[in-house]
Amino acid sequence: MLDVSDAHGAGAEEDDDEDGDGDEGDGEGGAYADPSKPRSASEIAAWNASIAAQLEEVSKKYHSMSREQFFRESAFRQAAAVVRSLPVALTNASQLTGVKGIGASILEEVRSILATGHSARLEALKADPKLQVLQLLQTVHGIGPANAEKLYAAGVRSIEDLKKGTIPLTVQQALSLRYHSELTQPIPRAEVALFEARIRRVLAAIDPRLRMEICGSYRRGKPTCGDIDVLISHPDPHYRYSDEHSRRDASAAATSSALQRSRSSTSVHSGKSSLQYLLEELLRRLHGEGLLTDDLVLPSSGKSRSKTHTVTGLPDPNNTPGEESETYSGIGLLPREASSRGLGGVHRRLDIKVYPSGVYPFAVLYFTGCKDFNRLMRLYANRHHRLSLSDRALTPYSDASGARVQSGALKGHRVKVATGRPIPCASEEEIFRAVGLDYIPPNQRDIIPQIFLGGR
Repeated sequence: MLDVSDAHGAGAEEDDDEDGDGDEGDGEGGAYADPSKPRSASEIAAWNASIAAQLEEVSKKYHSMSREQFFRESAFRQAAAVVRSLPVALTNASQLTGVKGIGASILEEVRSILATGHSARLEALKADPKLQVLQLLQTVHGIGPANAEKLYAAGVRSIEDLKKGTIPLTVQQALSLRYHSELTQPIPRAEVALFEARIRRVLAAIDPRLRMEICGSYRRGKPTCGDIDVLISHPDPHYRYSDEHSRRDASAAATSSALQRSRSSTSVHSGKSSLQYLLEELLRRLHGEGLLTDDLVLPSSGKSRSKTHTVTGLPDPNNTPGEESETYSGIGLLPREASSRGLGGVHRRLDIKVYPSGVYPFAVLYFTGCKDFNRLMRLYANRHHRLSLSDRALTPYSDASGARVQSGALKGHRVKVATGRPIPCASEEEIFRAVGLDYIPPNQRDIIPQIFLGGR
């Protein structure tokens, strides 16, 4: 396996030298392979990022298409992560030969970018009028590739067509359509921080021991976010928040009618978890403060609840008996007067997930991302330690005796069979140690570590 840190051959580590830049080989020329190659670390990063951005755009185009394009989407997304993570300037496609996840079609696309400054495949996809419509429709929450295809077949060609009211939409789609122009705007980091402070204050009033992280690109230090992902847990595995707490804490603050209906309709379920009671109380208070305006997905028995499972499909013994994670998705609004910096006044997507304490570290790692970092970390744990890492557990496994999958994308692969109990981890740091890796801070997880690429 090629170590990409040596991709230029002798002298590759001396990037300030005039030689050793690897401009022989395929003979690419043009905008990306001129004599004035990047020398400093910042120039190298910018150079590689410009190439990676085009590969990412190709991946996004495939994401908007049918599930049959999943592997192409994944391949181009991973290739972009690899290119972005190279320690040297990518000036020749042959530098990527032998690197994990880089196949012939990726090499061809890199040659195109290096020779002309543009991805030929991306230009062709951009010119596809149907694909343009499919991508546009999927900017509405609740419309995925399959639904977009159906809408296209029904004659929908624009957001305005959806707003005409001739096409039946779900409640979630209709709400997302109402706020479409706002929900598609990037959220400034400073605005997410204001949401975070308000939610933390409400949580502390419920129980000061509750812990919370806002994950996704915010936790990775990015300047903007697409939505706000909030994860909540309590450090005590025996923590219980009951309906009695909820009634005791109830105040005169009004809740949304949708949330009221949810509470009345689910109160008869004896299996209602304490995490559901906790999440409902938090939502009641956030609605009362005006921080939440509309509900997309409510916490309710069987609809947003998911049990922790091992690779065998059996309940995870790390999970507190009777406890299941709970999920809410909604639309929030930070009053503009909340900040003197001109933030707020725009509706934002907000997801809140509540987890048992034993699951929380795995969920934080998973929802922090990025997607390619997660995927490669799972592969590393799998290949080097025979551990199955998910957003809920880390489990020793074997697939030697498992039955083969009969259909779908994994047809022919063996089903994983657990060979031991899940490994308890109280923090992200413990998860990294358990899979044999040094801890990587969230703000460094958009750069794929060399150890994941076969290098050292």
